[in-house]
Amino acid sequence: MNKEERILKNRFLELANICYERNISICSDFLNLNEQTIFHTMVSELPPIKYSLQGGYEPSERKNVCFFPYFDLEGCSNISIIKISPINKKFAEELTHRDYLGAIMNLGIERSKIGDILVNFPNCFVMAVNSLAEYICKEINTVKRNSVAASIVTDKIEALAQKYEIIKGSVASLRIDNILALILKTSRTKVIPLITSERVFVNGSIVTSVSKSIVDGDIISVRGHGKFQFITTLSTTRKDRAFVSIKKYF
Repeated sequence: MNKEERILKNRFLELANICYERNISICSDFLNLNEQTIFHTMVSELPPIKYSLQGGYEPSERKNVCFFPYFDLEGCSNISIIKISPINKKFAEELTHRDYLGAIMNLGIERSKIGDILVNFPNCFVMAVNSLAEYICKEINTVKRNSVAASIVTDKIEALAQKYEIIKGSVASLRIDNILALILKTSRTKVIPLITSERVFVNGSIVTSVSKSIVDGDIISVRGHGKFQFITTLSTTRKDRAFVSIKKYF
């Protein structure tokens, strides 16, 4: 375990103990996939409390961990959803994830305070910790020379559904190496290094075995290649290959 992992684990234990000793709900900052994996490896060390990982929408990638007492039936949330829109939509430039993230970081905000950023032109939806939501709305006035206005979303809206396309094809089995070869349109041999170098995550946990089985609903993230969701097996061919359906998120 390196120094960064040890610090992170100690932070999880600190938050969990605060929850247990004070009987209050408390949340971490947003975690990337590596940090979520570290958390999953240490849940057995936590005191007798409940916890949940939340990202503001499904299927989110960056999530925070919320700890709450057993008597708390609803738990807690530390996520605000911010909508950023161009003031002049007619002349609005089509902006990217990087553009919005850069504008927010330029406000002096740490990356761990921001979750997923969903670009749905001409709007953008940003997951942020509650304590900084109003500050972001007040201070973010431009994104890459485009004048914008921001507000906190109070109702769930369908725009938070991430855009995707459907990938269909046949695989020899539902092993992760076969699924990745189909998704990335390459050979099993070429996807194995992605797995062994710890660049593949399933439901937020690192996958290191090429033989890991994938089931309906699993969220697969591959560093440098994007995020996917295995939907289901549609049918089986005469040669016992599975014909499957997978979502590829943009």
